[in-house]
Amino acid sequence: MDTTHNPDRFMSDLRQILSQGRKRIALLVGAGAPLAIRVDAENRINDTGNPLIPGVEDLTRTAISGLEAEQAHAAQAIQADLGAGANIEAILSRIRLLQQALGATVVNGLNGAGYGELGKAICKKIGEAVAAHLPKEQNAYTELVAWVSGTLRSHAVEVFTTNYDLLFEEAFESELARKKWIPC
Repeated sequence: MDTTHNPDRFMSDLRQILSQGRKRIALLVGAGAPLAIRVDAENRINDTGNPLIPGVEDLTRTAISGLEAEQAHAAQAIQADLGAGANIEAILSRIRLLQQALGATVVNGLNGAGYGELGKAICKKIGEAVAAHLPKEQNAYTELVAWVSGTLRSHAVEVFTTNYDLLFEEAFESELARKKWIPC
C-alpha cells in the first residue's frame, strides 16, 4: 500500500486540532530556542545581533574568558586535554572530578579546593551569560504565550523546556501583567 505524505494536509489537520481546544497539547522547546532571537546591545530585536542566550560554543568561550591567572591556566589545560570537542559541560565535569579526587595535590596550579573555586567562578559566568531578559518587542516567546493565554481550552497547554533560561516565565508574567489577570 503506497501512502503519500501531504504536508499541506498535515498542517491543515494540525491547525484544526489546535484551534478546537479539546485535545491535550504539550510543547517541548529545546535549548537552542533563544538562539533564534537576535538582539543588539540595547536588547532590541536585530537580525544581525547576537543570540539572546549564547550557544554552547560561545558559552564555553564566555565562561573560560577572564578567569584569574591560575584558574585560566587550569581551565585551558583541561580544555586542551579534552580536545577539539571540549565544551563547558565536559570542562565542568572534569573540574568537579579533579575537585573530588585531588585533595591537597596540585595539578595545573590548583588543588582540590582550587578546582572547587574554579567551578564556582565558571558557574557564576554561566549564570551571567544566561540571565538574559526578553526584548520588549514581540518575539517567539511572547507570541507563543499570547496564543496559549488567548485561547479557550479544555486542558491546559503544557510547556516543557530543556533550557537554562527563564524566558518563558518572563513571557507568562508579562502577559499576566498586561492582561491584569489574577492567577488561580
